[in-house]
Amino acid sequence: MVSGSQQGLDLLGKVLIGLALAWGLGLPASAACLAEGQVPRTVDFGDGQVARNIHVRDGLLIYESEAGGQQTYSEVRFGLYPEVMRRGGKENRFDWTGQVLIPAADLAPGQEVEVRAKMSGAASGVYVMAVTNLGTETFALGDCSYSVIHLGIRQGEADAPIMRGDRRFDPVRWITFQHDYTNLDKDGSPLRTVGTRARVVD
Repeated sequence: MVSGSQQGLDLLGKVLIGLALAWGLGLPASAACLAEGQVPRTVDFGDGQVARNIHVRDGLLIYESEAGGQQTYSEVRFGLYPEVMRRGGKENRFDWTGQVLIPAADLAPGQEVEVRAKMSGAASGVYVMAVTNLGTETFALGDCSYSVIHLGIRQGEADAPIMRGDRRFDPVRWITFQHDYTNLDKDGSPLRTVGTRARVVD
């Protein structure tokens, strides 16, 4: 029999994977370059995933996505810190009360911030996220180029990291152009590594 805490941990892992897929928003080589500060409304992915109704409101990146026949709705503070996620008929909320959430643009090179949220809904517990600024890069996509921050990300519970990864993140549009992440076992050892790169935008 699986314990309640292990069930919660497994569900949290699924939540984080869903967020990782949703954060893999990307742009196509065939589309016109985005204007300065322009946020794409719709993104199509080569693997069949589609993100729609992407917009920014009150400091939140909000979007809907579809992959494998499942619909996901997400609200993410500064494009980094999840606040609401609904997937497969289940909802999770992240309460960051008392935490200082720093936008990627305000992180100094080499700076790491670790924050904690109280998670409620389909999964419950303390969600821990660490974000590190690994430097500024230029992300080339067809004839377009975008200034991005290479972010190191760790996610999971205080005593059980579930995922670590790297993102090429646009600090102005709050869009992730590339996301590579590794799922971790309970002891922190790697289980599998997945990567997604910017593809299609409208």
